[in-house]
Amino acid sequence: MVSRNKKVSDQLGTPLQDTAEAVFLTISNQVAKGREALNFVKEAGQLSRTTGASTAQAANLLSSAINAYGKSASDAGQLSALFFKTIDEGRVVAGDLSDSFGTVAVLARELGV
Repeated sequence: MVSRNKKVSDQLGTPLQDTAEAVFLTISNQVAKGREALNFVKEAGQLSRTTGASTAQAANLLSSAINAYGKSASDAGQLSALFFKTIDEGRVVAGDLSDSFGTVAVLARELGV
């Protein structure tokens, strides 16, 4: 798994530690396992590059949305696009959104948001 993490890290141009943390969060948040986790982290890496967040923060943000709204890892690209638009048009940065979204996402889903 370490060599795969390194390969993804090299592809994204991110530090190995950040990529490894993103993989850990993806697996521990029960979003994906194995190769699917690495593909998910690649999507998170793309979001991190466009928003200035770390790959781990982007993975955490996407994981929160997937778990709260009953989505799957394959929805990461669509969710990334929604978060990018929110960040681009709003007054929020991805790191801050990552820290708070998981706290409110389940309630938001219950309220139909």
